[in-house]
Formats: sequence, structure tokens, C-alpha cells
Amino acid sequence: HTEDVLSLLKKNNIDVKWVQVGNETTNGFLWPMGRASDNMEKYAGFTEVGYQAVKKVYPNAQVIIHIDGGCDQKRYDFIFDGLKKFGAHYDMIGLSVYPYWDVVAKLESDWKGSVRDFTANVKHLYEKYGKETMVVETGTESKHPKEGYIIMKAVINAAKNDCGGHCHGVFYWAPELEGQYPLGAFDNHRPTEIMKAFAK
Repeated sequence: HTEDVLSLLKKNNIDVKWVQVGNETTNGFLWPMGRASDNMEKYAGFTEVGYQAVKKVYPNAQVIIHIDGGCDQKRYDFIFDGLKKFGAHYDMIGLSVYPYWDVVAKLESDWKGSVRDFTANVKHLYEKYGKETMVVETGTESKHPKEGYIIMKAVINAAKNDCGGHCHGVFYWAPELEGQYPLGAFDNHRPTEIMKAFAK
């Protein structure tokens, strides 16, 4: 699948800089075979096949492994220790950073803790695994755009200035989803103040 999709892009002269092998693969993918908590070796094998497929078509593309809960160092160690143990390759680590969901899941007591701990995790990941990172998903409550702007500004500032140069970007997930998803950033089909955090 990976090779087919990327080959189609290349055939149409589309350059690809990054490829995620899976999305928020916190417990692996392609269940039940690739469920990391049951069979880390199989998940690592699937990851390696995906990596090799990317490199076959786009040798210079960066392959990203993406995990949710960017504030939770233990879940990252679980996956990346496993990938290391079974010899899977990847180039970058992608984090989801959702202060809203971190509080809902009781991982953090407030958004400031989420930003603080994701920042510490980025540094930890570089020190332990030698990998650069990106925030490949983030978002904040659409119904509070002023507070959302402050939170997004804090996430962007932390990624840019507080991660030792090891976090290379921030992507807001599905900002256009208004009325369907609590963490969109549009109102009446227009960007809210939240998105201004990316412009300044």
C-alpha cells in the first residue's frame, strides 16, 4: 500500500518530504497481529516494511513514527524501546500535543503542564534515541478562541525555542472541522483567533 501510494505521487511529479508510517500508533497497528502490547516484534516488522517502502520510492523522505499523548514519556519509551529492540528503522518522531485531551485523560491538571511535559519529552527523546521530532497533531477548544490562541502560541513557542532545536514544526489537526469536532479552529467557515498563533 505504501509503495503504491507513493509511486502514484512520484509519477505525478509530487515531491514528498515526510511520510508517517501509521497514525498515532501508540499500541501498534494492523491489529490484532501488530498490536504492540501483544506482539511488539510483529509491529516493529510492519514498521520496518513501511520504512523500506518509503525509501524505495523517495530515498530522501523522512519517515515519521507518530504517537499520541506527547506529554507522556512512558508511552514513547514503550514504543521506541520496542522498535529499537527489534531493529525497526525510522527517521523522526511525531508527537500529538493536545492539552485539552491530556486534561480529560487526567494525564495533566492543566494545559501548562501539557506544554511543559511535551517539551521535556522532546528533549528526552533526542537524548535517548537521537531522533528529531515534530508536533504532527495539535489543537485546542474551538469554543474558547482567545484562550486557544494563548495555548497554541505556547505550544509553538515551546517547539521553536524550548526543545533544544530538536522540534521542527507544529501542525494543527483539522482546524476546518467546525461543529463536528470540539478542537477545530474555524467559525462560520473562517479561521478563528486560534489560527493567528501560526501567523505571528
